Amino acid sequence: MRLIIYSLILAAIFLALISEGQTTKEEGPSYTGSETQIVEQILEDEGNHPFIKDAKLEYTLWDKTRVDALTSTHAIEADWSYKWAEAIGQSLYYAEVTGKKPGIILLIKDEAKEQKYIYRCQTVANKHGIEIWLIETHKEESNE
Repeated sequence: MRLIIYSLILAAIFLALISEGQTTKEEGPSYTGSETQIVEQILEDEGNHPFIKDAKLEYTLWDKTRVDALTSTHAIEADWSYKWAEAIGQSLYYAEVTGKKPGIILLIKDEAKEQKYIYRCQTVANKHGIEIWLIETHKEESNE
């Protein structure tokens, strides 16, 4: 009985995190390639993704780090779901340096198999005000 109660509590917490979070699952075509190539494809398809409408891609900061997409409101890091922690750190840093809101394009190939990474990213992002856009891909990433 306790196991059932604990399971229900955990499920409620998980649902609360998702519903209160700033995660948007973006609909549109399936994208392929490296992180950079996918961000370029998303920008070309801005009708389906208004959040990236005015983005400058690979924007170089004073310290030679590069923001994947810099919009008028967000500094966005794009990364594969299993690299969620790296995306969190980079988005927060880019936001601090640029004065924009932090954002993450989280690239996913199989949402069911990658739930643990999505959950981890959402949990930390909710705490720090980072907006997340989930983008489905269907091809193995290439090494950059």
